[in-house]
Amino acid sequence: MDSISAPPAQVWPWLVQMRVHGAGLQFILHEADDGGTRLLRTRTGPGRQAVLRFMDFLLQPGYLVMDRAMLLGIKQRAEE
Repeated sequence: MDSISAPPAQVWPWLVQMRVHGAGLQFILHEADDGGTRLLRTRTGPGRQAVLRFMDFLLQPGYLVMDRAMLLGIKQRAEE
């Protein structure tokens, strides 16, 4: 995905509204060279239970579709 044409401080409130802190999701905001934001999302991590990592593997195709739509929605709202 392209970078979001808004600074991280403008993107962050949209992430907070999603309230996914307990769902094993991580968001990483990178400030892009052009002053915009790169938003990366990951579901797995070193502390994630093995059964949940396995479920992530099985559901990966669906995650790809959902994640892209969600990230594009955040991009659209942050750039308004």
